Amino acid sequence: QKQSKLYDAQIRAATLKIAILGQMKKPSAMFSKVIKDHFRLKKRHILKQLEAWEKLEADAEKEAAGKAVSPSVVAGGGITHSARVVKGYCDDIRAFIEDQWPDKKKKKADDDE
Repeated sequence: QKQSKLYDAQIRAATLKIAILGQMKKPSAMFSKVIKDHFRLKKRHILKQLEAWEKLEADAEKEAAGKAVSPSVVAGGGITHSARVVKGYCDDIRAFIEDQWPDKKKKKADDDE
């Protein structure tokens, strides 16, 4: 079960780095419009998922504190999944979303000030 959790954590980190952030920044030219529309439409869901995954990683690190250190790279993969790394990916994704598709309510509140 421990290896399964490590594997899941690495998959989450890879999803953040490659499947989400990578496709947001450099979408496949042929599917660029569809990919951008997908992320725009799923914006709120993605933001909620980021929070959940950050919490999972932080909780896992707290649980592992004081125990033998497990490798943060699983099965020869190349993506680390520490809470700091995951938070960095999540922050980059949030910044990209805010830049590309700002929250209209927040933008209106900023304009009113």
